[in-house]
This record gives sequence, structure tokens and C-alpha cells, in this order.
Amino acid sequence: MNDEFIRKLEEKHRSGEISRETYEDILQRYQQEVEQTGAKEKNETTAEYLDKAVQNAIKEEEESGKKDYKCAGSCTIPPGKYGYISGAGSVSITGDVKAIKLSVAGSLHAKGYIKVESFKSAGSAKIEGDIIAENVSAAGILNARNLNGEKVRIGGALVCDKIIGENVSIGGSVKAKMLKGEEIKIKLDGKSEVDEIKGEKIEIKSKRGIIRRFSGHLKSKKITGENIYIESTTADLVDGENVIVGERCNIGVVKGEKIKISEKSTVGKVIRK
Repeated sequence: MNDEFIRKLEEKHRSGEISRETYEDILQRYQQEVEQTGAKEKNETTAEYLDKAVQNAIKEEEESGKKDYKCAGSCTIPPGKYGYISGAGSVSITGDVKAIKLSVAGSLHAKGYIKVESFKSAGSAKIEGDIIAENVSAAGILNARNLNGEKVRIGGALVCDKIIGENVSIGGSVKAKMLKGEEIKIKLDGKSEVDEIKGEKIEIKSKRGIIRRFSGHLKSKKITGENIYIESTTADLVDGENVIVGERCNIGVVKGEKIKISEKSTVGKVIRK
């Protein structure tokens, strides 16, 4: 067995270039070739052979077709490539999944990553891997390792290490190390905590209640962008071009070209660029 081939194949799997299913398929075929021929002929380098094997495996996956999966009640979905996944009830996914669309109402637990064009959940969703999608819509609780989408709409509670999107809208609470997007809108309801927020246009407001005028608060270390409006926020640093600090904020340092600060907020230091 070629140790270099195994090492390079493992590197492609760890980097996310190929799925576990593709990794095992290529390894099995390679082992069969070695058994049949005694050793792989050295007409091509290990890298050339591996690249060709990966391309063939991906092509076969695409040509094999994408099956749909629909279920109601309690169901378990194996890893693989699908067209549409639709579930109502308790849905468990046992590994990495690629699909055009995934929609679950109820409870969703996935042990791998989910890569889809459209991700939609209503209820409770826990994804042990990453969510990679063009459109993400969630109502209820969504917990994932990382979330990467073009358009992200969350109503409820979102917990991730990193959230990256072009257009991100969150109504409820969010907990993350990093939130990055071109346009970010957060309507706070409850306690939120994001270490770093970075975007072009950032708007952070608190939901208004009947008894309590402000029902949410955000804690952050650093907020950076071009046009920034914040309220009900505690942060060490807010750095932008046009910065408006609304009510109920406690900010260590505010940097900006144009800065407005509410009388109902506290800012330690103002630096004008």
C-alpha cells in the first residue's frame, strides 16, 4: 500500500474537498487495484493518480442522480447526496449530506455537515458540523458549528462558532465568536453575545415590549463596519465611518468619521478619524 497516496487522500478528506463516502470509495478501489496488480504502475505520479480518482468519483456521484427523502414521525437519514429532504417530527442524519433543499419541522439532529442550496428548519436543530447554503431560514433554535450562507434569516436562538453571510437578519438571540456579513440586522430579544461583528452595514436594535421597553441586550468585544447603528449594546470597541450609538449602550471606545451618541448611553472615549 502506498503510504503517500493514503496521506494525500486523508488530507483531501480533512480539508473538506471530498466527503467521507468519497474517501472510502476511492480507498476501496485503490486497494482492489493493488491486490489485482500487485502494485500500482508508476506511469503517473501519486498526485496525478489521486486527482484523477477524485474527479471520477465526483463525476459518478453527479451522474448517479439525486434521490428525494420524505418522512413523518421518527426517521433516520444516512449520509449521501439527495435532491430534496423533507421531514416532520424527529429527524436524525447520521453523516455528511449534500442536497438541493432540506426542510424539517420538529427536531433535527445531524452528525455531519449539511451542504444545500436551501436550508429551512422550524423547531430545534442541532448540526454537529457546518451548514453551507445559499439560503438559510430557521425558526426556533439552531445550533451549528459554523454557518455559511448568502441569505440568512433567523427567528429565535442561534448558536455557532462563526456566522458568515452576505445578508444576515436575526430576530431573537445569537451567541457566536464571529459574525461577518455585508448587511447585518439584529433585533435583540434576550441576551446575546458575539465576540466580533464585522460588516458594511450593521443595525442592532432591541425588541420593544409592553411592560419592558427594551427586551434584549448584546455584549461584544469589537464591532466594525462602514455604517453602524447600535442600541442596547455593551462593547469594548465600535469602529466605523458613520456611527450612531443609540439608547442603552455602554461602549469603551467609539471610532468614526461621523459619530452621534445618545444621552442615554455611556462612551468612555471618542476618536474622530
